[in-house]
Amino acid sequence: MNEAKVEKRSRGRPVEVTDVVFRTTLALLSQVPINSLSFELIAGTAGVHKTTLYRRWGDMDTLIAGVLDHVGSKHVPMFDTGSLEGDVRQLVRVYARYFRSELGKTINRLLIEHRFSENNELNGWIDAHFEHQHDRFYQIASRARQRKEIRSVDKFMFGIELALGAMLMESLMMDKEISKTTENKLIRISINAMTE
Repeated sequence: MNEAKVEKRSRGRPVEVTDVVFRTTLALLSQVPINSLSFELIAGTAGVHKTTLYRRWGDMDTLIAGVLDHVGSKHVPMFDTGSLEGDVRQLVRVYARYFRSELGKTINRLLIEHRFSENNELNGWIDAHFEHQHDRFYQIASRARQRKEIRSVDKFMFGIELALGAMLMESLMMDKEISKTTENKLIRISINAMTE
């Protein structure tokens, strides 16, 4: 790749090179263990020079954390349907679609395999990822409580954990496709747990 022709951001980082490196890293993460990744492998697959990776990211931990940060905040959109049932239905369906995707499977595998890793960059991203998800669920729960649809935010969180835990088990542990029938069952189970 001719880096001289690559469009640059205001801070000087070539957009196209970053995009290619991030996409290549994600693709490789879906195929090989994280410990097998190297700048040499990523550079060779992406068609960039390995010194470009060292210059921009310094080490593998920083690159992987950058990749995860880039994609992790975008995979589940925030929404407000105006009702508890609508929000839960939307939440379950969006997460089911995400868990069915290769991106979702790759990120979930990394979350599980490296939750208590000694890799500070990766651990920092995992902590931020879970905190971000919790904050979004809390916003949905707070709106439902204001509408008097639920009495307890804790019950809402438990209901969401039931649905997401079941989907994670099916998609990642059992390698099963999450069906529409399963989605509908989990929506009912979650709402019942939140409102009982």
